[in-house]
Amino acid sequence: MSVEIVPVRTCAQRRAFIRLPFDFYRDDPHWVPPLLMEMRERIDPKKNPFLDHGRTAYFLARRHDMVLGRISASVDDNFVEFQQTKTGQFGFFESIRDPQVAAALIEAARNWLRDQGMERATGPLAYNGNDNDYGCLIDGFDGPPVMMYSYNPPWYADLLEGCGLTKARDVYGYRMDTTAQAPEIVHQVAEECLARPEVVVRPVNLRDWNNELDRWVEVYNEAWARNWGFSPMTPKEFRHHAALLKYVIDPELMMFAHVDGELAGAALTIPNINEVLIRNRGRLFPLGWLTMLWMIKGHRVRSCRVTTLGVKRPYRRLGIGAVFYLRTLEAGRRLGYQWGDMGWIIEDNDAMNRAIILMGGRRYRTWRVYQTDLP
Repeated sequence: MSVEIVPVRTCAQRRAFIRLPFDFYRDDPHWVPPLLMEMRERIDPKKNPFLDHGRTAYFLARRHDMVLGRISASVDDNFVEFQQTKTGQFGFFESIRDPQVAAALIEAARNWLRDQGMERATGPLAYNGNDNDYGCLIDGFDGPPVMMYSYNPPWYADLLEGCGLTKARDVYGYRMDTTAQAPEIVHQVAEECLARPEVVVRPVNLRDWNNELDRWVEVYNEAWARNWGFSPMTPKEFRHHAALLKYVIDPELMMFAHVDGELAGAALTIPNINEVLIRNRGRLFPLGWLTMLWMIKGHRVRSCRVTTLGVKRPYRRLGIGAVFYLRTLEAGRRLGYQWGDMGWIIEDNDAMNRAIILMGGRRYRTWRVYQTDLP
């Protein structure tokens, strides 16, 4: 039977778009439900700051009245300008195990992006590389994802490749136990760095929260600028992503480095709130919020994610990264975390991959970003 592709325009269609994974993954013990209020905001044109510099469309695949899949297509004008490329993205991909449904969804995204003047598409990427939906999981299906990671069935790669998509890049996730002992060379480099009077490494100042978030974005946009697929992030976007962060973060795990008073680097590690969300089925109210605070403030969450550990290019030879690593490891151990994730490391970022392995990281997940031309 044929597949009907329906653009998402009505409230009922938006609800169907959001609720689809809850039906697909109902019996999957490793799937972590997203926060429903966050998902509503992510596809709300009045609340998503991405749309200040981007365009997007959402589609459902149906047979009769049954919803069988979904997809988004988006153009990030900041990415297009920064990378000097006519490349759009597709994301939020979900499909039953049916090549016809997957092909119809991909073709809908291709057609929309082509109409927007794009010549290539990459994905799965919801909006751009700064969002949570990043890549198709192809290895590491033995447990729930850490927060902000995408998750999908093992056969999604076959569906996407069956649509003619080819590999653009693989992205790795590393696991590191807090019992790991840093190599002596890391201690030595960190000590030499901190012996410099011009170098100051400090924890986050929660009383200056909004300005601290702007400092984080400044480091992010400079330190990651040469990475494949990088798109500049606006302070408004990060404040939107970090709406819950102030209430769940351990202040010892967010820090900044300054050299002669100039901002030089930032590190951010956050509790893995997926340990809470997998219990609450995507709901914070009325009791989910209390459960989250009880688990996080009582140090009952056993894992964390190193989301950022970056140093601006002019300061990379000072050893600031070694200081960030040691302080994060020591604080994580002291706060009761058993292990941490260091992830979304692009496969050709040789320096970072080697450094994580040197410090005891073990690769345990792989995501693949696909690409397709739009002739």
